[in-house]
Amino acid sequence: MHLFEIPLFYNSLRGIIAGDQIGTKSFVRSWISSMQCGSIVDIGCGTGDFFDPSLTLPYAGIDSNALYINHAKRTYRTYSQAQFVCDNVLTSPLLSSQYHEAVLLISVMHHLSDADCEQLFRLIATMRPKVFLIADIIPYPPGRLQRCMVRLDRGHYIRPPEEKLALVQRFFSIIHSEFINSRLAIQHGIVCIPLQI
Repeated sequence: MHLFEIPLFYNSLRGIIAGDQIGTKSFVRSWISSMQCGSIVDIGCGTGDFFDPSLTLPYAGIDSNALYINHAKRTYRTYSQAQFVCDNVLTSPLLSSQYHEAVLLISVMHHLSDADCEQLFRLIATMRPKVFLIADIIPYPPGRLQRCMVRLDRGHYIRPPEEKLALVQRFFSIIHSEFINSRLAIQHGIVCIPLQI
């Protein structure tokens, strides 16, 4: 077992690198609100850090790490609107069997190959959510310490912004993108809507 698979270690290190991820959480919250979304699915939800009880919306988190999911279930057990499922994020029936108005993919894309991204994006596109929100690290942040953090990341597919956009644009219309500062991490935020049929 890798240390990053242990929720306590994962959350502690992420806290050092990204703090409370206030910037990314604000990005997510503002777009969910502006697009008037009534439900959320969080793909690769980890320990459930992007479940926001203040939104009082039905939320489903999916992750393949059972330890992360069990941690999230314990942490948010008093919130009836939250559901956490341990499953393969590329093939989970939760994505095809339920409609979700907002789809989140936070800090996940750099763990997925182009083929995996294409498979997942194709599935999300068929769901036709109101909005698809992506936030993922960039390969060459400006600070030396930030670059060191990128090198330590376990993801094998850390793409430059233009590569992310090109991959996403095959399946979605991009209506906004921005860079989000979170302490020692810089994420590329992308806001997508389904292509017009």
